[in-house]
Amino acid sequence: MKTIIDFNRLFSYLRHSWKIWILFFGIPALILFITTKKSYSNNATVFGFLFQCLTTGYIAWAIQYTYSTLYKKEKVFTELMQAEQNLSDWYRSEINNIYKGPYAYSIFLVTAILLFLTPVSLIGNPLPRNSAVQFYITFGILSCVMGVGASTVFLIARFMARYAKCTLNFSIFQYNHSNLQFVVKLQLIFAGITSLGYLLAAFMTFFYWGFQTVTIIWYLAGIASVLFFFIYPQLEFHKLLQARKKEKLLEISREMDRFFKKLISEPSEPNFKLFREMHETASFLSKLPEWPFNAQSLIYLILSILPHAIFLIKTFIG
Repeated sequence: MKTIIDFNRLFSYLRHSWKIWILFFGIPALILFITTKKSYSNNATVFGFLFQCLTTGYIAWAIQYTYSTLYKKEKVFTELMQAEQNLSDWYRSEINNIYKGPYAYSIFLVTAILLFLTPVSLIGNPLPRNSAVQFYITFGILSCVMGVGASTVFLIARFMARYAKCTLNFSIFQYNHSNLQFVVKLQLIFAGITSLGYLLAAFMTFFYWGFQTVTIIWYLAGIASVLFFFIYPQLEFHKLLQARKKEKLLEISREMDRFFKKLISEPSEPNFKLFREMHETASFLSKLPEWPFNAQSLIYLILSILPHAIFLIKTFIG
């Protein structure tokens, strides 16, 4: 698909973090601070544009981080897969679709336009009038970055869910030490990074506009996307683990049925001992995890969502 923006080429150029922070934090900060530093009458607007620049730089870094991590961990993903096709080509095609496929550009455009129109049409420029041009230029940059961020969030979740539906080579007995658990943890890390980005954006809106209905709606949409980012792929991994567990339980159940008939016809201590061992194996199997995350992962998710909950509670109480 021919497009004006090639995100792959852009991400390749911005593979070093310092370039990202200079371009997406430093330049907007210079535009807002140097050209308008005499116009600010209170600290709130100063904190507002600082959080605006920080949010822009952080989300740009987060997008590049997920991009580079997914490419660096290609071997981890493909080693789990069983297929006759060229796994590397399939994997790279899937990753490319996250950043430059038709869905990526559609989500990017819709999100960026709606974000930019929010201050333009609904809540206005929070800075002094003589700073309007600088604000809308830098907020336009933020809108574009957040548009790419939104498409990345939804399409990585989609990729993870599609990946979970592939024929993956792992043992249910060794899940805790398999590459699959690493994949699940990586997706959880991405969700935490996304959560922090929305928290920075929330502080920006608070310092700029206070508590507005439209900003709260955007904030709730952000939290919903973080939860979607975590839950949707996890449901697919849950189905995968559940199916593998059910398969093994069915195997041992059939084996126990066959052996029980033998036990009745040939009762002996060795046979009773072997049957007990089979029963213990079945009990062990029934206790194996069906969900890809553990208590530690849930605590991590709760801690990443907790600041958002506190912010919203304070908003509604206030």
